[in-house]
Amino acid sequence: MTWLREALRRLATLVHRGRFHRELNEEIQNHLDLKTQSGIESGLSPDQARSAARLEFGNSLLIHEQGRDAWGWLWIDRLGQDLRYAWRQLRRSPGFALVAVLTIALGIGANAVIFSAVNAVILNPLPFRDAHGILTAWVSSSHDVVFAGPEAVCGPYYQEWQKQTQLFAEVGGFNERTANFTGRGTPERLIGSEITASLFPLLRVSPALGRAFATDDQQPAKASVVLISDRLWRSRFASDPGVIGQSIKLDDQFFTVTGVMPPGLEFPNDSDFWTPLVLAADCNNASMRVLVRLQPHVPMDRARAAVGVLAADLDRRNGNHGAAGTSTTLMPLGYEIGGDLRTPLLVLFGAVGLVLLIACVNVANLLMARSAARQREIAIRSALGAGRARVIRQMLTESVLLGVLGGALGLLLAYGGYPLVASAASHLPHSFFGSAAAAARMASAGIDGRVLGFTVALSLLTGVLFGLAPAWRISRTDLAATIKEGGGQSGLGARQGRFQSLLVTGEIALALIVLVGAGLLIRSFLALMKVDPGFDPANVLTMNLSLPESRYPTSAAMIAFEQQVLARLSNLPGCSGGVLTAGRPMMRGGRGDTAGRPMVGGGGGDTAGRPMVGGDRGDTAGRPTVRGGGGDTAATAGACAAGVVFGLPFGELDIQGDTQVEGAAPPPPGSPPLISLKSLVGGDYFRAAGIPLRSGRAFDDHDTPTSPHVLMISESLARRLWPQGDPIGKRVDPGFSDAGWYSVVGVAGDVKQFALSDSESFAIYLPYQQSPIPFLMRDMTVVLRTSSDPLSMIPAVRRVIEGVDPELPLYEVASMQELVYRSVSEPRLNMALLAAFAALALVLAAVGIYGVMSYSVTQRTREIGVRMALGARRADVLRSVVSQGAKRAAAGIALGLIGALFLTRFLTSLLFGVKPTDPVTLAAVAALLAAIALLACYIPARRATRIDPLAALRCE
Repeated sequence: MTWLREALRRLATLVHRGRFHRELNEEIQNHLDLKTQSGIESGLSPDQARSAARLEFGNSLLIHEQGRDAWGWLWIDRLGQDLRYAWRQLRRSPGFALVAVLTIALGIGANAVIFSAVNAVILNPLPFRDAHGILTAWVSSSHDVVFAGPEAVCGPYYQEWQKQTQLFAEVGGFNERTANFTGRGTPERLIGSEITASLFPLLRVSPALGRAFATDDQQPAKASVVLISDRLWRSRFASDPGVIGQSIKLDDQFFTVTGVMPPGLEFPNDSDFWTPLVLAADCNNASMRVLVRLQPHVPMDRARAAVGVLAADLDRRNGNHGAAGTSTTLMPLGYEIGGDLRTPLLVLFGAVGLVLLIACVNVANLLMARSAARQREIAIRSALGAGRARVIRQMLTESVLLGVLGGALGLLLAYGGYPLVASAASHLPHSFFGSAAAAARMASAGIDGRVLGFTVALSLLTGVLFGLAPAWRISRTDLAATIKEGGGQSGLGARQGRFQSLLVTGEIALALIVLVGAGLLIRSFLALMKVDPGFDPANVLTMNLSLPESRYPTSAAMIAFEQQVLARLSNLPGCSGGVLTAGRPMMRGGRGDTAGRPMVGGGGGDTAGRPMVGGDRGDTAGRPTVRGGGGDTAATAGACAAGVVFGLPFGELDIQGDTQVEGAAPPPPGSPPLISLKSLVGGDYFRAAGIPLRSGRAFDDHDTPTSPHVLMISESLARRLWPQGDPIGKRVDPGFSDAGWYSVVGVAGDVKQFALSDSESFAIYLPYQQSPIPFLMRDMTVVLRTSSDPLSMIPAVRRVIEGVDPELPLYEVASMQELVYRSVSEPRLNMALLAAFAALALVLAAVGIYGVMSYSVTQRTREIGVRMALGARRADVLRSVVSQGAKRAAAGIALGLIGALFLTRFLTSLLFGVKPTDPVTLAAVAALLAAIALLACYIPARRATRIDPLAALRCE
């Protein structure tokens, strides 16, 4: 333990160095006093004795330094000296220090904000212990050429995976569920989840009160238990610890509360409650998501190979799945939660990195200019014995101190800026995984220890980065020439000019790359806003409701509810007509019905007979001005209409499946089926939504359950099925089991169902009262077109619904414009952030060019004075200075264009209607940057033309 004692001794010396200095001085003085006294006793005078003592003892200052060296860790003491000297230097130049610190703070603050989001979404997306070991297990069908990608897992597959204990340490499953919460005040629609008993142990979480689910709770006879979130416990139960054992009512069914989950736990679905997941005995209508933990000794590659073999074996044994070619994919849950936000976050992180580099170049140029004025100081220090390494260390200490101060201020800016970014991201839509879950994680995260460590490291690195080149340059000062110059005009000569030119060129190139990225996103967003959604969102109110099976067990009961609602909505002041639809446009799908079942049709599925359930199509936030549907509609200006729909554009619910035409030849083997969107509409939906009618008629009161079955199709589907003929009167099988043939009675305009960026999609509309599957009628959206602000009609519509069923909650109340607004929030957020960083880069580049040119003019004062004294005109001087800056700008723009052509490839997935190499954007950005650069050069050049030749020469 000798090293430990030595380290402790040195640490004590460092902490109490003042006392050790005093003791050493006293010891040296005692030696001198003793020798002086000995000399006096030998007959010398006191002065002679003191002189002899000092000569005999030696150089006391040298001995003092040697004693300090023996203490160890002298570098810390010298670092303290360097820091104190650096602080004095900055205090002597407050203007320089302020500009440098602000420049670095802007760059580091922007990086801290985006890194916080990257940390929340990519590096640390899950708030669970040992979260890195959690994987998602997806089933994929290679035969499914239309809906390629991850699919839900069925009960038999889940049970088989549970048996693979040599591969999986733990397996847990969950399913999305929503329910009407009634019996305790105002009815409310809650988002929840059905989970297996093993899910929370897999996540390493347990209830804060009560108990979690046991395996027996998953039996159908014992599944009437529930766990509630801390949020629901506080808001609806007043944090009552006696809630355990109480009963609550979900969809008219009583559940016993067994536990309250800890604060902040809302996985997997922003859930307010969790009920046991009863596993189905077959693979029809699979909807479960599965998480696994691998055994500690099983590597990922081996696990993926093993599940592939297992999937093939299950294919052979499980005939119900009908999924020959099924495979299983394992993926880290954190990667899945990152969703579509990963790419834009990484792009933004790269952009703020370029902004920080521009800031570093600016500060490096400031230090280069400042170092010219300090050449004499450095030369004298070098002449007195300071080595080159010592000079570089002192200069780097000053730059690192600037970096640390800029980092501290940047962290404060990040504390204020991150909530704004998280708030903007919080408008992303609800989903299990993907952008919405990542945005929720962003909103709950903040500036944590990892972000703080990143900021500190970045501050130190930045200080070294922008300080190294000036320190290296100034350490190579010619001592003799500098000292001989005295206090006259000094500079680092032509080499400094060339180096600063390179810095400015690089700064312009970096700024152009960021500006091109922002320009592409702006043009992409503008192109998105010009898209016609196919409907008129102005003055349209939408709100969802769900009919519980206990009170509405039959289609007749649900139709009676629909008719009552429409009749009462028709009598609202200023409105006439009514519309009922199921599902709003441009909203996410995948929510099940009130019993937690997925929204699927019987036979209207893929080639394996499975229904196509829409889901995870996220909306976003941004208030666009959207053009209306165009064409002829049944609505007149200022008229009101109301109705309900399952399949509202930009809405919550959707079903997709194959479609067949009577008399058409079957598609060739292996060809993709004709997939179309299926919507149920009631009343005067098309007039309420502002969807144009192209031909035929819309549904009316004669389209009842007992009348001939009819449907409407979209314009694009009509062109696809009957490119030369009239579709009216033709018969179509919409793809539901035993639905039979439906006659086409009308053609509606094409509608963007999920997002403005959607490509052409086929749609089929069926009358609400002729729904081939009754449970599809349970979830509907009320659609009301008004003659004034639609939000003002919310109380009236609530009263209508309460008058029909007082225990039926309305949820997701929004105007149609708000739904469209949300649908573009992600591209709008990407555009806004990158545009802000591009503007910052442009300002920093302009300031940097101006600073370098201004310093160059100052350095050339004598030269310009001589030229003007010899007859040079002011225009010649102006042209000379501007051309010098223009050459740097041209070189930077050329390099930036090359870099932009290479880097903008990574923006491809974020663009709509514009290519990454868009020549208009490249040309516009190059012209803008050239204009800014010339303006930044012109101001110092104009000042140069006003130099008095006599004053300039006299100054020399």
